[in-house]
Amino acid sequence: VMSSAKDTKELSPLLVASSHVHHPNYQASNAEAAVVVESSHKQSQSHDHSDSKSSLKRRKVSAMQYKKLSSSRVQSPRPSKHSGGAKCWGHIFLFMERHHMDMVLKRGYEVLLVNAVLICLLLVVSRVCDNQLWHSHFMRSDSAPLLLTANIIMMASYSIENFLALRVCLSTGCLFFTLWALTSSPMLFDAAMFNLVMLLFNVRHAVKLLYGHRYIAFNPELEQIYTHIFEGKLNR
Repeated sequence: VMSSAKDTKELSPLLVASSHVHHPNYQASNAEAAVVVESSHKQSQSHDHSDSKSSLKRRKVSAMQYKKLSSSRVQSPRPSKHSGGAKCWGHIFLFMERHHMDMVLKRGYEVLLVNAVLICLLLVVSRVCDNQLWHSHFMRSDSAPLLLTANIIMMASYSIENFLALRVCLSTGCLFFTLWALTSSPMLFDAAMFNLVMLLFNVRHAVKLLYGHRYIAFNPELEQIYTHIFEGKLNR
């Protein structure tokens, strides 16, 4: 009996465990634990799903920001539609430079220009002298003084590279053309009106250029900056 009691004492944990396993309360607690584990697993899956959604949203936002930044950057200029023609002219000019044809054309242009200007001056002299210097009809000028003056001014204006002087010269030439058209016999009203419109356009551009070259007074700090850095490079 003593030995059997000892055996029961030694086997009591196993018996107790088996009795707990087959006990209804223990089975209920196991079921509750399984439900808790399953719900926690579902919650973890939902958290993972929400995290993946948020990461996808972040990736989309970052991609959109990158597109905006890339579009705001300075893009390389696209080739123009007339690049083929420009390339053709480039090859032509290169061929002319290799065979020294550009210098020949430049000298021919200069000779033609100088001779044409000399002929114009001789025609002006002939008109001033009342066509008494030369007996040739080619060197005879019957233009009115206002028309001749307008032609001289217009010819001089095309040799000017300064835009303000060009506009002033063109305005003066249009003025003389207008006066010639109004004082001619018969009066050339159409020529007077066209030249008057050109005169007004040129005066407008000349005034805008004059306004752009106006003097602007700076305060002492800006005056020092302008005189030390920008003077000679930019106007006021």
